[in-house]
Amino acid sequence: MSRALHPAQVIVAGLEKMEKDELSFRLPTFELEEWQRTGKAINQLAASLEQLLSERKKLALKLMNIQEEERRYLARELHDEFGQCLAAINAVAASISQTAENECPELVPEGKKISGIVHHMMESLRGLLLRLRPSDIDELSLTASLKSLVAGWNASSGGKTHYNLAVHGDLDRLPEPIPVTIFRIVQECLTNVSKHSFANNAKVTLRTVSENSSITTIELIIEDDGKATNLPFEDSPGIGLLGIRERVTALGGRLTLKTGNPCGLAVHVRLPVQSLSGTQI
Repeated sequence: MSRALHPAQVIVAGLEKMEKDELSFRLPTFELEEWQRTGKAINQLAASLEQLLSERKKLALKLMNIQEEERRYLARELHDEFGQCLAAINAVAASISQTAENECPELVPEGKKISGIVHHMMESLRGLLLRLRPSDIDELSLTASLKSLVAGWNASSGGKTHYNLAVHGDLDRLPEPIPVTIFRIVQECLTNVSKHSFANNAKVTLRTVSENSSITTIELIIEDDGKATNLPFEDSPGIGLLGIRERVTALGGRLTLKTGNPCGLAVHVRLPVQSLSGTQI
């Protein structure tokens, strides 16, 4: 009886592995024809699911690259065209104010008002460009762009929330699209902290984790001490969380949400990376 039921135990163990996303696992060939047919059907299902998920990851990665390229194009056009036009308007307004001081003093306040409006539009444009494509990533490094982002949130929070960044290790030579993916995730999480958490402190931690001599994973943790006490939104279709999950999945990573003690939220992201030589590390 034990020998006859052993294949069932093997099948159950295999299904449990597949449930944990180990879709490369395959059941062995059994002696009895009924068990053989069952095992073959399960293996075919696992192979189909593995291929489907692989194609989905490739598609999601391609869409991410297209989106970032479009954002880069929009940022460049806004900076070169709209930004230059605003600078020209500001120069003309300053010239009008200077001339009006001697010839028509009543126009001076109007000229200054135009300059004020232009200054406000330029500040809004800078914020929009940062969201579209942080220049620090292209010109400097991921670490510099994250420092700038965190500094911006500290400046705008008015002391209500203190944002902190800790980067461990050299993470400035990661292959694309990992740097911009990390930046987007941090950007979205800090936006959520600002809008929803009512936190006093928020911390971003980025480091490498060596699992063994041949595997390295990028670990990103964004945690706060806000009001969250449970995770009713873990499977929420919200656009922000959905976007983060899609980015992580497309790169073969894993996203985990945890609540703090006694409250707060921690977002854990683990991303496998390609070494600079092109091999999986």
